[in-house]
Amino acid sequence: VLLSFGFGTATCCAQALAPAFGWICAASVFAGLGITAVPAFTAIVSGIAESTPELKTQPGIALGAMQSMTALSVTIAPPIYQSIFGHFVQSFPQAPYVLAIVSNIIC
Repeated sequence: VLLSFGFGTATCCAQALAPAFGWICAASVFAGLGITAVPAFTAIVSGIAESTPELKTQPGIALGAMQSMTALSVTIAPPIYQSIFGHFVQSFPQAPYVLAIVSNIIC
């Protein structure tokens, strides 16, 4: 899980520092390695749910809560990043990438 967060952060750093659009596309190849955290985190939540007496018979509650949070973030993040990019496109176009780096480090 930590390795995938590291790849996600490194990809955002590479995209923020990219001198041209082609470099952004090249750095995006490694973004897939950052997405590997999702199945790994799902397995961790499933294991915790199975070891918790209250959730042992219904591990779907924990997994459902995790999927709900994932769906919420997937729904909310694009408009936020779009507005940040639209606001800073002239002065600091790397702003969405820097925000992604900071959020990956905080997580």
